[in-house]
Amino acid sequence: MKRIFLIGGFCLFAYTNLWSQAAHYSLNSNESGQTKSYIARDYIKLLPGFTYKATGNTTFTSKIDAGLLFPPTEPTPCPMAP
Repeated sequence: MKRIFLIGGFCLFAYTNLWSQAAHYSLNSNESGQTKSYIARDYIKLLPGFTYKATGNTTFTSKIDAGLLFPPTEPTPCPMAP
């Protein structure tokens, strides 16, 4: 039973961290009220309208990780094409 909880907890942690990563973010709204974490490969823009007010134990973090890899968004040429 303990093993199931550990595996479930790991899957939940991996799932939430997977979806907080992107090539870039442009934030322009109120993000207050809960802990927020953004990890981007290229940039994180805090545009006019962005606000965050930490209350209690809530935090806001943003990080750049140049090592993040994403699938291509444009067609890539095949080197074997005639």
